[in-house]
Formats: sequence, C-alpha cells, structure tokens
Amino acid sequence: MARLRKIEGKVSHVMIVGHDPGMHGLAVELAGGGDAGMLQALAVKFPTAGLAVIRFKARSWAKVGRGKGRLELFTTPKTLA
Repeated sequence: MARLRKIEGKVSHVMIVGHDPGMHGLAVELAGGGDAGMLQALAVKFPTAGLAVIRFKARSWAKVGRGKGRLELFTTPKTLA
C-alpha cells in the first residue's frame, strides 16, 4: 500500500505483478465495492495467474486506501477454460 501511494499523480494506470503472501491481502483490502460474486471469489482465494482489476475515483494515488476501490474484474485460470 505504501508503494502504491507513492506513485506520481500523472500516472493513470498501474499494474502490480507479484505473488502471495501479499497480493491476495492487498486486493481484498483495496476492493470495497463491485459485483458481490466477484468480491466473494476474491475473498476466498487469489490463485496463481489470477487477475483483479480495481478502479479508484481518487485523483491521487496518495488517496488510495482500504475499501476505496471498486472491483471491476476478477478472473482466474479456471474461469477462462
């Protein structure tokens, strides 16, 4: 979260690539709204090669925080098959 908040304001899109521990917790922490089914699936597991797209209304990355994002997409390798 600290690294995310340090991103320059002129940057409009960010992709974070990583692994657990950490990625699952960060995604769950940031996603405060969105489709209930996707939020539930994200809460259960963030598998290898999973993808979460979280959108923020904040104009500054410094204002990004717990529950302030909207989960726009959550997909896993199994859902692509």
